[in-house]
Amino acid sequence: MRQAFSAPEETPRTCAGLCGRKPAARKGGSCLPSALGRDSIGVGDPDNAEQGGGPLPENRGKDEKRALFLERELRRMVHRLRQLGAVKVILFGSYARGRVDPLTDLDLIVVLESDLPYLERTAGVYRWVAPRVAADILVYTPEEWANMQGRPFVQRALTEGRVVYEARAD
Repeated sequence: MRQAFSAPEETPRTCAGLCGRKPAARKGGSCLPSALGRDSIGVGDPDNAEQGGGPLPENRGKDEKRALFLERELRRMVHRLRQLGAVKVILFGSYARGRVDPLTDLDLIVVLESDLPYLERTAGVYRWVAPRVAADILVYTPEEWANMQGRPFVQRALTEGRVVYEARAD
């Protein structure tokens, strides 16, 4: 069972403001439960090119340097989201459609357990992930995500995008 994502009451000088402890108090780097163990499958695993970890085929040969930078940043962000306990991460938008240019950003839908209101939850995820490129990160609880399935925005994101990470169902 995963812990629900929540922000501490005091955020200054803590690990991205999520655990409430100073970085020196943490052992082994991360202070949050890892989702990297047996509870996850390799969908979009950055270390497994056969399961979607490599560059999107349609992005090869365009702006190769930008495409590689975006793909590395996507892998880094997904890794951070997995550490946070994300149960699903979906890449959608221009990069998922194959567009690579100086204006291309990363658009992600993240599903994770949390008791926080949407804005606080999203702000905490942005602090934790610390995107190095322009990024739109939409963070929903599993319940919110289930209730949104019929919406045109979600249908388009699922049609044009790709699941880059999904935790294994227990």
